Amino acid sequence: MENTYRDVNIALANEFAQICELLGIDGRTAIGLANKHPRVNILSPGIGVGGHCIPVDPWFLKEIAPYNSRLIAVARLVNDEMPSRTAAKIRAAVADIAEPRIIALGATYKKNCDDMRESPACEIVKLLQNDGYEVLQYDPLVSHLRYPSIAKISEDADLIAILVPHDLIAREIVEKRLGIEAAMRRKRIIFFDE
Repeated sequence: MENTYRDVNIALANEFAQICELLGIDGRTAIGLANKHPRVNILSPGIGVGGHCIPVDPWFLKEIAPYNSRLIAVARLVNDEMPSRTAAKIRAAVADIAEPRIIALGATYKKNCDDMRESPACEIVKLLQNDGYEVLQYDPLVSHLRYPSIAKISEDADLIAILVPHDLIAREIVEKRLGIEAAMRRKRIIFFDE
């Protein structure tokens, strides 16, 4: 129930963000304003749900009681489609570039951890690579995906997509943004999950 509760509430935040986007409103700002109400605590929208619990456990309840778990199943579908929606935003961000070079930062299922199980960031990269995009994925917390610096890996990049904003990544982007942008072919940096 705990993991399902979280999944349903993340799905609600993701739907709010999608509605706001349709209306031309910043979803995170709108959610922040709604959260000023003392009995409201809307979670943050994101690129999807990962880990070994939240994307898996709700299906057990659905299997046990299919007619009494419709909301649970819909929340799972909403969150499962977030990697595809994020990949579509990345495609749109480079639509004007022939053969774009994309750097994806973050590979874990949530920030500041090294666990890649059921990672939506990895699903996004896979979707884009399957479409033929050149996407290189890095993560300072995953041993086989570490990098010397964001500026170094971003040489001639057309887009940096920050999928998992580990504190290390966010800090380096803030502190060394000018050097990172100078290394890039095009100065496009997008945070997808803050």
